[in-house]
Amino acid sequence: IIGNPSLNYRYRKGFYSLFKTLQQNPYENVAKMFNPLPIKEIKKESTDNRVTFLLHYLAYKNLWYEFKKWDNTIWGIIEELSPKQFLVFWDSQSMLDASFSNKQTTYTIKDWTPFSTPEDIEVAKKYISSHIESLKKNNIHIKMSNEANQHQYIEAD
Repeated sequence: IIGNPSLNYRYRKGFYSLFKTLQQNPYENVAKMFNPLPIKEIKKESTDNRVTFLLHYLAYKNLWYEFKKWDNTIWGIIEELSPKQFLVFWDSQSMLDASFSNKQTTYTIKDWTPFSTPEDIEVAKKYISSHIESLKKNNIHIKMSNEANQHQYIEAD
């Protein structure tokens, strides 16, 4: 390969293409190649890898963005995530937007995403919004969306 410029180019182009594919949705791609840890094993994980293992599991089981289909074990794992892991997890599910101002990051819960049904979005919004106060104690600010391109979320009693 080293002596042949044509092969070097094709190799680099092929490697770049593979890298970009894996970068776009690494969990889906890994899920196609490897079986995930069983959900009970993920629950036992106490490391930063817990989010990675959970996202791999969701991709493998075709549960990505399918919040209504998640069982209590999945919700229990999410409940035990650190605040930082919580943000990483929900961002990966396309439910958070980040904005930066005055050296502060504010996360907005999305009212719409092309990947989920309205019912699934409501499940996720309700869950995330129930954690706003506890996250605020960790200096993490989350608000409901009120952008013009999204529906305003109003919670009824």
